[in-house]
Amino acid sequence: MALTRNSVRNVLYDCCLKIGLQFVDKPAAVTSPALSAAQQMEEFLIATLIQQLKQADGASWNLGAVAFAGLIFLTFNKDPVNVLIRQFDETWFDTNKDKKLGDLIDHIYNNQLDYSRA
Repeated sequence: MALTRNSVRNVLYDCCLKIGLQFVDKPAAVTSPALSAAQQMEEFLIATLIQQLKQADGASWNLGAVAFAGLIFLTFNKDPVNVLIRQFDETWFDTNKDKKLGDLIDHIYNNQLDYSRA
């Protein structure tokens, strides 16, 4: 069965947790409204993600993006999710630096291929 957008977000949230990228609910402050963990994740910039992955991997090439893309692919591709993601690999991050994780959620949601009944 194809995943809902919220389900895609939840699976991607789990992938973020696995690499140490955690989003937590923030209460309202004098200068800013309250933000849920989901809202923070959706607004997180791909450019910031790439920068953090590069800092973490310490390699001269973008090993972090390759590993994270692989984690996403494998997480969606295993039981109970059983979804392949078309038009997605590590190059998605480099070609979409100006976007946010919410855009990645939309991309996965719009390009999923359910094979659970295949």
